[in-house]
Amino acid sequence: RNSHTMDKLVLLYAIFVMFFLQSQCYPLTDSSGDNNLSITQDSCTPPFPISSSFPIFGVSRTSYIISSSFVTSFDVESGCDPTLNFDLAPISTAQNAMVGAFYADWDSTNLNGISTYKHGHYTGPSPMDGVVGITSAEWFRVTVIQATSFQGNSAGRKNTFQQITMSDGESTFVCFIYPNAAESGDPEGGISWTASDYGEGSGGINGNLIARAGYADGFGISYEMPESGTEAMRSLDGVSAGAPPATSESVAEGLYCFEITNSIGGCDESTECDGVSCGIG
Repeated sequence: RNSHTMDKLVLLYAIFVMFFLQSQCYPLTDSSGDNNLSITQDSCTPPFPISSSFPIFGVSRTSYIISSSFVTSFDVESGCDPTLNFDLAPISTAQNAMVGAFYADWDSTNLNGISTYKHGHYTGPSPMDGVVGITSAEWFRVTVIQATSFQGNSAGRKNTFQQITMSDGESTFVCFIYPNAAESGDPEGGISWTASDYGEGSGGINGNLIARAGYADGFGISYEMPESGTEAMRSLDGVSAGAPPATSESVAEGLYCFEITNSIGGCDESTECDGVSCGIG
């Protein structure tokens, strides 16, 4: 009888946690201890080494770079991935394994004077472990706050997001966090532009070169969120601001997590798991 009571309590707690997460906007994690990230336009960082086992798409990765398009690519031998630049080619064209929460034509020079770009790399548990269900051995975070598109946009729109990649040596996850209006301090939410005016956008929206989100193994197999390459990218933060609604399954409002341990796909390593492509929902 006691075991049945405990089972019921655990079930009720799980239902409560699931309901609470689904009804709340997930906040940005604290990046105050991270380093400022400096990337010149149309370039990338030197490689950051990975010290422990970090399996991504079936390969234990040893390093990663971050590009000015805010794509994280793994085990790049030299320079940047030549296909993922300001032209915003489809993620499937990536020549290296990569993840990108908001692959776009960013201004990486702090043109508006208020942008913050940060990067942190740590050993030990990550702030997302309770969400994805592992105890990380190593993890890293990219944070972009109030950044504009290349050469700015006529409406002064700014974007804020985080990307956290974590592994316990056996399983690896990436989480994309897009804060809402209250969390970002922007009435249009954390994501208010999708294209630079240089990319034929008007005030940062409705351009030909629209931001993308997803990941790829570098061998032609990839996953792009349904919103990728469309104005629905502006709705990933839970604030549509006139954009089409987001349809991706989220863990909480503005929070999307994916397991990237093995080849792309979820349960069957190829397509979708119960209608949710590769994600945790």
